[in-house]
Amino acid sequence: MSEPLLHIVHFLTDIPVFAIGALVVVGFLVYKREYKNVVIFVSVMGIALASVVILKTYFAVPRPDEALVALSTFSFPSGHSALVVALSIVMLYLFSHRIEHKGLRYTHDGVWIAMVPFIGYSRLALGVHRPEEVIAGFIVGAVVTLITIAFLTRIFTKKLKQVSVRKH
Repeated sequence: MSEPLLHIVHFLTDIPVFAIGALVVVGFLVYKREYKNVVIFVSVMGIALASVVILKTYFAVPRPDEALVALSTFSFPSGHSALVVALSIVMLYLFSHRIEHKGLRYTHDGVWIAMVPFIGYSRLALGVHRPEEVIAGFIVGAVVTLITIAFLTRIFTKKLKQVSVRKH
């Protein structure tokens, strides 16, 4: 991947751009009145981000010296890697089953799955992370997302059962 392309990827995955994309997803879900899914999406992304910040602060690993972009945050684990995994899993969870056309569903799923190694590689190529930091980010993102989705789904399921029991 060329250096200018790496810088474009870095810009497109920066927090302000990422936040705009997240607002679009939340806006769509609110428009569809899927408030449970808004809670799931916001919770997954918020907990993933908070987990990365806490872990970076705890481990306080400095960035590699040879980075192509200057970053002032700590390096371990990779926040980009954690967030792309969290985003990919939650997007697959919330939207994949809605797409009836097989080709479009495979394209949707493929794009989100391909984003994970693409962003991981970009972090290594930019020199802002070491391989173990990217892998740790993938793990943090996956674990936090799966636990959050399972927990919230269980809560929402219990609430629905309580509501249906009260109606009878």
